[in-house]
Amino acid sequence: MLSFFLFITSIIASSHAGITVTNATLKTESVKKSVDVDATGSKATVEQLKFVASVTDPFISCTVDNGDMNTKFDWARSNGSEVVAETGTVSSRVPKTGTLDMMRVVGRLTFTDFVEKAAQNVGEYKCTSGDQVGVSAVYSAPVVSLGEREYRSVLESEILVQHCSVIAFPDPVITWTKNNQTELAPSDRLKFSPDNRSLTIAVVDKSDAGLYICTAKNRLGRGQAYIKLRVKDRLAALWPFLGILVEIAILTVIIALYERKRAAARKRNQEADDANAAAGASASGGGGGGGAVGSSGGRSANDSDLRHRPVRA
Repeated sequence: MLSFFLFITSIIASSHAGITVTNATLKTESVKKSVDVDATGSKATVEQLKFVASVTDPFISCTVDNGDMNTKFDWARSNGSEVVAETGTVSSRVPKTGTLDMMRVVGRLTFTDFVEKAAQNVGEYKCTSGDQVGVSAVYSAPVVSLGEREYRSVLESEILVQHCSVIAFPDPVITWTKNNQTELAPSDRLKFSPDNRSLTIAVVDKSDAGLYICTAKNRLGRGQAYIKLRVKDRLAALWPFLGILVEIAILTVIIALYERKRAAARKRNQEADDANAAAGASASGGGGGGGAVGSSGGRSANDSDLRHRPVRA
């Protein structure tokens, strides 16, 4: 079920005479989400809040009933930061008191785009008009974030610092839990910032993997955020590089074996060609000598015939 913290404007009497103020509460929406704790199927319910736009922009104001046309208001943050809002003044007449004609003057501080600027808007404000001072505030239930991603990976033995961003006023109480169990407490390896907005694990090991939930509470409600921590072996980052080296080595061996085999084949072919050439040369030389002998023998036989042939008269 969705629950809403509606925009509220309430008039509160100031401790300073002659000035009253209004406060505002930013509108938020609650969404509950079921999250896996571990591989066993265990679940945790996380209640997350987010800011939602309202029909009218929220505002705070200061009012003086004894003002005039020259009455002005100066606004400042109680913490000294910049005021990110639109200022305006509205005047109206107050019924006569005796012989005095009084004027009511209202100074407004309007927060446009407060969904995006909520972190800059929440907190206390001071309005000053002459020697009169009023203190007003923009309130909010805790809207919590642990980052945009649901998972975070870290290597063994590294230092982990996880921040929990909280937008809220009054200031909330912040706690951390792991795997939906008891609240985490400081230890030799586990440290927290003074306001509990940062969690530090000095030397991460595999037992630190799990579901971490940051919970913030104030009088207006409770908000949560979660992140799943994965712890990787320290050599995990080297495996892709080693895999590439192995692939290169295998390719190099294959190429070397192929070149060696091709060179051996070329050598065998060359030797065969040389042997065939030598054999051809030998055969050609033997045939020429026999022909010469035969020719000489033929001439000798003819000469003999010519010598023994009878001569006719």
